[in-house]
Amino acid sequence: MPNRLRFSLAVLAIATGAIVGRADAPKGRYDTATQERAVIDTHTGLVWERDGDASADSPAAAARRCGALELGPLDSGWRLPTRAELLSIVDASTFNPAIDDSAFTRTKSDWYWSSTTPADRDDTAWIVNFADGSADYDRFDAMPPYAVRCVR
Repeated sequence: MPNRLRFSLAVLAIATGAIVGRADAPKGRYDTATQERAVIDTHTGLVWERDGDASADSPAAAARRCGALELGPLDSGWRLPTRAELLSIVDASTFNPAIDDSAFTRTKSDWYWSSTTPADRDDTAWIVNFADGSADYDRFDAMPPYAVRCVR
């Protein structure tokens, strides 16, 4: 990835002695029984798209996909999650994918779009890697298609 600035939460966690922004994902945290195609995070109250295999070429395309998402009775209010929201479902106790894969199905061990842009750059977006739970950003025009998981 050309000239990519890397920001790894794993390195930050080692340097500070704490895991920052990651979920511990205890059993029972996620309710998958209420909605077949959605996951309710009982810790944050967020409702997540359960299936994580969609992709988009840009954060704008990812946001449009989320805005148009219809999951049965949950047919409105979907949006692209923030970097912090995506990091809240990272499970630091596992990798490839770094998520509770019994709750979140078809999660790619790959980068996922967020709606968060760095404060000093309006041509970039933060992305979260569900292979290892790291976060990074790069320019829109340098990015390949990344995965999308919507939230409401």
